[in-house]
Amino acid sequence: EDTQQRVASRSNHTRTLKVSYAEPPFLQEGQLRMQPRAEDTQQTKELSVEIPASESSHDSSAQRLHALDKLTLHAQRTSMMDSLLLDSYGKDPGSLGLTAKTMSYALLSSAPVVNYFRVRWWRQSSAVVAIIYSALYIAGVAIRDPVSQGMVPAYQYYRFTNLEHRNSSLGSPSSPGIAEFGLERVGQMRGSAGGSLQGMGPLCLASDARGSLTVEGATITLSLADKPERMFDSWYIVTLGGEGTEGLDAVRFKLEASDDPSFEEATVIGASSHTYHTTKLVMLFDMPAPIPLERLSMYVVNARLPAWVLWIDTLVWCSQMAGYTIVVTFAIAGRPERTYPSILASFFVQFVVNFLASFVYLSHELSTEPSDLPFDWSHTRAHSVYFFVIGLSSANIVFILKYAQKDFELGFLVHGISILAVSAYGDFVCFGPQMPLMGKRSDVALAFGHLFIGLYIAFQKVRLAVEAARGITPGKAKYDEVWSNVMQEQAEAVQRLQTVVGEMQMDILAAQSLKVPRQRNRQDRDAVNLVNLPRKLSGGLRRTRRGSQVTDDTSFSGSPTSPTHFGSSISVLVPSDSGGSLRARSSLNYLEQNVLQTERTVLCFRNARAGRSVQFGRQVDSLDQLHAQAFLVHDLFLDYVVHLGKQHGGKFKLKVPAEHTGPEPEPEFAEWNSTGEPQTKFALGGIKSVKSFVEKLDTAYGCDVSMLLDMVRETLYFDSVADLVSCLRAIKREPQVEVVQVKSTMDDTTRKLWAGMRFVKLNLRLSGNEEAQELAVDTHICELVLTLTDIGRVQTRQMGKAYRQWRKCKRTTERMQRLAQHLSKVACLFCPAWKIEPVSRDEENAGISPSGRLNAHTGFSWLEPPSEATVGRNLPSSPVRRNLSSLELSKDNEGAAMSPGAGVPGRVLSSGLYISNPSVFHHVRRTQTAEKGIETGNPTSWGVRLSSEVQELIKGLSHLSTLGVLHFDDRRWKTSSDYARADASSFSSVFFSMRPVTAVGYRWQTQVTLFVLGCYYALVVFSSVSRREMQYKPWGSYKHFRLETMRTRDKKEGGEITGPGVSDFNVLGHTRCSSEGMLGDFDPEAAHLTFSGPVGSSFLVSYPESRSMTGWYIKTGAGEGSEPLDPAYFNVWATNDNVVVGDGSCALALGREEGRWWERGGASETEWCGAKWSRVGSPHYVASTSWNVAEHPLKFVEVEIDLPTERGLLQTFHLLMDYRLYYGIYFLPALCYCVGGLMGALSGIVSVHFPDFQGTHIWCGFSFGLAFVSHFVSACVAFSIGNNILGYKALGFATTASILSGVCLYQGWWFLPIVFLAGIQAIASWTAISLWLWHSPLGGGFSFAGLYIFTFAVGVTSMRVFSIWKSRHLLKHDQDMYDNLWAKLLEGEDSRSCIDHLEKVVRMIGLEGNNYCRQHQRLRADKLPPAIRAGYIAQSASHPPLNPLFWDLGCWFLPGRLDPNSKVSSINQLYAGAAIANLLIVERLKVWAEESGGMFLLERNGDGSGERFVKWSDAKDNPALRSQVQWTRMKRHGRAIEKLLRSYHHEPDRLLDISRNCVIFDNMVDLTNCIGKIATDESVRIERLKNRLSPSYNSDETAGYRDMCINLRVVNKQAETLGAEIHMCEVQLVLRKFAELKTNEGHRRYVIARNRRGV
Repeated sequence: EDTQQRVASRSNHTRTLKVSYAEPPFLQEGQLRMQPRAEDTQQTKELSVEIPASESSHDSSAQRLHALDKLTLHAQRTSMMDSLLLDSYGKDPGSLGLTAKTMSYALLSSAPVVNYFRVRWWRQSSAVVAIIYSALYIAGVAIRDPVSQGMVPAYQYYRFTNLEHRNSSLGSPSSPGIAEFGLERVGQMRGSAGGSLQGMGPLCLASDARGSLTVEGATITLSLADKPERMFDSWYIVTLGGEGTEGLDAVRFKLEASDDPSFEEATVIGASSHTYHTTKLVMLFDMPAPIPLERLSMYVVNARLPAWVLWIDTLVWCSQMAGYTIVVTFAIAGRPERTYPSILASFFVQFVVNFLASFVYLSHELSTEPSDLPFDWSHTRAHSVYFFVIGLSSANIVFILKYAQKDFELGFLVHGISILAVSAYGDFVCFGPQMPLMGKRSDVALAFGHLFIGLYIAFQKVRLAVEAARGITPGKAKYDEVWSNVMQEQAEAVQRLQTVVGEMQMDILAAQSLKVPRQRNRQDRDAVNLVNLPRKLSGGLRRTRRGSQVTDDTSFSGSPTSPTHFGSSISVLVPSDSGGSLRARSSLNYLEQNVLQTERTVLCFRNARAGRSVQFGRQVDSLDQLHAQAFLVHDLFLDYVVHLGKQHGGKFKLKVPAEHTGPEPEPEFAEWNSTGEPQTKFALGGIKSVKSFVEKLDTAYGCDVSMLLDMVRETLYFDSVADLVSCLRAIKREPQVEVVQVKSTMDDTTRKLWAGMRFVKLNLRLSGNEEAQELAVDTHICELVLTLTDIGRVQTRQMGKAYRQWRKCKRTTERMQRLAQHLSKVACLFCPAWKIEPVSRDEENAGISPSGRLNAHTGFSWLEPPSEATVGRNLPSSPVRRNLSSLELSKDNEGAAMSPGAGVPGRVLSSGLYISNPSVFHHVRRTQTAEKGIETGNPTSWGVRLSSEVQELIKGLSHLSTLGVLHFDDRRWKTSSDYARADASSFSSVFFSMRPVTAVGYRWQTQVTLFVLGCYYALVVFSSVSRREMQYKPWGSYKHFRLETMRTRDKKEGGEITGPGVSDFNVLGHTRCSSEGMLGDFDPEAAHLTFSGPVGSSFLVSYPESRSMTGWYIKTGAGEGSEPLDPAYFNVWATNDNVVVGDGSCALALGREEGRWWERGGASETEWCGAKWSRVGSPHYVASTSWNVAEHPLKFVEVEIDLPTERGLLQTFHLLMDYRLYYGIYFLPALCYCVGGLMGALSGIVSVHFPDFQGTHIWCGFSFGLAFVSHFVSACVAFSIGNNILGYKALGFATTASILSGVCLYQGWWFLPIVFLAGIQAIASWTAISLWLWHSPLGGGFSFAGLYIFTFAVGVTSMRVFSIWKSRHLLKHDQDMYDNLWAKLLEGEDSRSCIDHLEKVVRMIGLEGNNYCRQHQRLRADKLPPAIRAGYIAQSASHPPLNPLFWDLGCWFLPGRLDPNSKVSSINQLYAGAAIANLLIVERLKVWAEESGGMFLLERNGDGSGERFVKWSDAKDNPALRSQVQWTRMKRHGRAIEKLLRSYHHEPDRLLDISRNCVIFDNMVDLTNCIGKIATDESVRIERLKNRLSPSYNSDETAGYRDMCINLRVVNKQAETLGAEIHMCEVQLVLRKFAELKTNEGHRRYVIARNRRGV
């Protein structure tokens, strides 16, 4: 009957083909809406085309016409859309706006971390929590109890109590057991004014801690005259004197303090021993102190937290807060995709920092003897364990986030429990068994925070699972009721179904070797990597002298008479009567020459496309490739499904009428027939919508594209199980179909975690279908669901929605069950009673044992291929056999089409393209199409005719998409922009490109320079270490020391100064304390002074023997009103010569009046009272950078000092720079520069062979960045301690480092100007500092860094100027020839008038001054305001249809309209559009050339003889001449990337000459006429004119060469149909005399000059 209907339909004189495609969702009933509704997505639009019966007398012709429609619409996709657009949506679903802004979506997605931060309230709450945690920590640091930090608070009374004698047999102590005790402070500070004004001071006796000692029993009390203004740093005791008193020494004691002499409210501030719990002091009263046995010796109790412990704590906290801050910042800034790697990096850093802290604590304990410690370091094991466990827990979070992100709440739970456990362990060790969790409160809060996050997420998942289970319960009851009826009526048929399913599964096992089904590519036998660049970007196919491409590979030499490689539908050569083929006399077709271009891409493409025996290679990893395959294979798959339905009684679900209102009706089903409108009649599965597959990819498959097996899916409904079994047997026997997976739930098995629907799902490939092979889609896996109409009738939309939600929750539940099983296996090792029996998944069945094998009585193994005896035979009816029907080889895929409610309108996008009368799959083979190809001249369904070359091109583009190589240029471009190693510009010109640091890193000059700089800074590092060692040693050996006041507080200097202005002065010895603050051993060198007193404006001290110094101290004037006489600047001098003071007149000798105070004070030597003095000190200093190790390691500066006004106040000056400032300013930055230089040089060599190795710009940028951090932190520390000199110096260095770091990381054409400014800034800042410190711009020497940077910038600029001059000189001969020719043209009266006329024509067109010209996207109506949108849509109704993908994405493109705000960013999109536009514009070139006398280039003979040009009017009817026309090929990929790197600022939209052509004219008249023809041609639109044939044009820009350059677009129907009417092309109109001067040698010189200029 079906055959008779088809024959009857062919008997008509005409035939109407109805093509259905989805209407834009906002075009319903005249209403304009920006967002589609669910009920709108299945609305369709029809286009009817009447075709003569002769053209449609066979179904194969209709199929060829349909194939052309598919290829045409696919061409729109390649020319109008980024080749990696869908992949970008798959990686970042939020960019498409598809992800729900709810926690439920985030909880069930495969990337929950990123999706959590897309939820607004979660972002806000995270920011609030981070701010609160930071505030609490900072507040806790700011208000720390000083006692808990080991400090001694300021009180007026202090009491020492002896708790135990050394000889414990003496009983309770009756005496203090010490001679005395006192208080200490760093630098002898007194109050808020006194103290060390320069350098790092030691612990000395505090001058304000002197008082009376009172002994009472076992206590001794220190009573101070007044309460001190500030706290003390430590305290000391002195052992008893006298022989035999060792046993009475106090070994256990405590120190109390109070402002009340009765000590009724005393505070315990010290103990005999102590330890630390994290950063909190723990006093140990029960542990004795290691009191020395020497009599009257001092024992210092310094309970202050060691600096390295504080640094560890700060580093750990900073690592936490830095990570949290970065994560929250990215989330708030709208970049949630950056949060996941930030969290990974944060916890990895915490892992490293905590492990380092654990190692430091442990190594410190192991390397220190307990007897040498004043406190109990055995407790450091608790700290080591604490940091080790925290680090291990952080590593666990990293592991879970990396490999099990869906269950990352487990990591937070483990982390929180770990923090609590180790905190409790530390508290137990330090405080006893009560475990009060009295450690760091911030850690406890952090632990509870992690626990709260983990528990909250786990609770929400459980809640969603419970709600989803409740949601599917009603639907499951309906399914069970229907199935029970089926089992009662058709039990025998169900048994046969199980048998057939089992046979198919065994066949799959044998054929696939247990491989999990995945979407796979055809195997590339040569395994060519398309993104690997050649050494030069211009590399590609070799060119002969005449310009034709050749290769030594034999695969390129196709036969000139027979097609090869690609199948018959795409021939390598066009017949001789095709009229000037672009592929004449070449073994490469148009696609290979112009789009692929290089040998490796052509070979890869040919190998992937050739042959019929497909070998499966790597998995598909591109959504764009998968969707292209689905678009091209869908109609073939639907043909097969329709055929199955007709042969076996299958039915399709009918759509609900659009006019239906009220409750949802019961689904209806009908068979497919040859009449009517199937596309609008049935609710077909079609191609999965972008929203659906992106969401499924995100929530189910972990962004693994190859697991999407249901991109194309259909559902067949049967009235009986017998019909379904018949259909399955037909599929099993079909040789053209390969079944890769079968799943059946149509049995009597009771499953857990199951929604109840009964179906048979098959995933299959059309591997034997020749049209699928021809389109390279035979590897694509489609999904077919077979079920019963009774089951379909109970389906509702609500059931489908509930099922989809349950499907998401089910995966989480299954993961939890598997985790419980693994934990039970571990637990049963310790307690067998804890073993948990495994719970099978709904895809698994009772017939499978936990080990993965079938039960023994089945006769074969699950993991072994079945034998011939078992495959294909009918297995006996048994529970195992019944359960076998539900086996599923892949547990990862459940197509949406088989879910309840599948095919409900509004859920998926239908393919939009299907002919109403498909061919019968078995009887009408696709071989007819393969043999004849798409017939030349056949129109599309909308009446647009395409030439054979265009048809061949768009088919080749479809192959590029389906084979996964269409995006090769975009990936290559990304590689080039990241590494830029292939730039062939001159060394100086590279610095003006878009990746200067990366590109120049591959040059040997840079590698040598960076290596030398790295070695230089390595020497600086070693020098800084040795100089730091020198600072710790006492300096010099002198007898006489003199402090000379150079300027006083009241601005007096020179002869106006009558005295030193100080009451006392002396140098500090090895103890670094003055005589007043000396502890224990006094300084023996200071005991015998031969002289000490003022002499003129100096204060002189003399010793009988030479002594060294570590600093000095002074006391301000003692008299009232002496403040103006205090020194504002002084020098400390030293000598070993004999000093003859006499009457003091030598101190008033001439010379004090000469020069300013800094000129006299800045001298390193002077003469005074008959002796030659050397300067050894001044109030301020910086570290010396001299290479002479014999010099002083410090360099003194001439900066005034402001002494306190308190009279008689002691001030100390230490010649030891603060270690934080020294290492932060001098050591660490030099180390960073050393590593950056050496690694930068190495990266240029290594990254050529290992592209993943970071480039030079990364190493240099991060080295400068780390140096900036070091300088900036040091500046902050310097300002905080009052050292403004080093603060401003570090700030200047930090500014330079920050500029260089930014310019290296964010490199661009502005690199060299910014470097130039950085050099000026470095020189200017150092000059300003020198003027301040030494009152001379060169007082501190040269700024090596600034001078080098400035010299580098000037040198590169000079080289650039020289390269430009060299390039111009290279082209001077060519320019002279062109200029002479132009001068002759201007001399001729006729030619001059023609030139003037040409200018008038150009001005009339009015586009000469249009310099802004870009490659834009089509205008989108959905982006326009409603009022404007309606007008554009009304105009576009008559235009050809669009690819359904655009509608699915919500992009309603308007043909012929450019969007000025949307530019093309894909190189592959540009090349696809250029390839199509180039073919179309060549046809117009022939017309223009014929009408205006234009000529084209000819391929010349091997000896170079013969004509170079031929008029098209002469060659048009001459096949020999036509075949010799040499058409201009499209721009090479390498040159396009060169221009983007060098000149176009990484903006592909500026590439306007990818499609370029040239027409040559004998005279100006013909050339002008051609411009008129182009301007009046309605098929093109001129966008810009460059009239280089104007007398006002500066020919230096093109080395004298002149032509007329026209940028235009092809806007005819063919271009609009293929989406190429928006592509900008270039046409050059050239005079023959200029063309004749162009030679290969000249072009070679031009390329060299271009590379030198870097353009």
